[in-house]
Amino acid sequence: MKATSNGFTLIELMIVVAVIGILAAVALPAYKNYTIQAKLSEAVVIASACKTQVQEFFAIKGAWPTAIAEVNCTTTTPNVVSSVSISNGAVTVNIYGTRTGIGAACQIVLTPDATGSQWTGSTTCPKQYVPSNFR
Repeated sequence: MKATSNGFTLIELMIVVAVIGILAAVALPAYKNYTIQAKLSEAVVIASACKTQVQEFFAIKGAWPTAIAEVNCTTTTPNVVSSVSISNGAVTVNIYGTRTGIGAACQIVLTPDATGSQWTGSTTCPKQYVPSNFR
């Protein structure tokens, strides 16, 4: 009489569980980084929108706005951005640290040159989470 196989052996099941565990160990940190980058991209979008408003103000008035009240700019999102400020044309976006997963609050700053044609991005956020133009 022939013996037939009726399922998986214990060792085969243990190998499958080990492979799934290794894949999860690699995927979870990558997913965490991705979610933090996505949250910080909300702040970059707000900074870019305010940058456009500042450029329009400069084109019309010939001077940089000194306060957020001078331009019509969205100032907060409930998840990521705590506040937005403008000083001499520079747009500063303050970011919650705990809501993004970074841990400490940080800022994204867009600063125009004298003519408003070139903008420089800087940040106090960890470099691995922000877009390349802020590194």
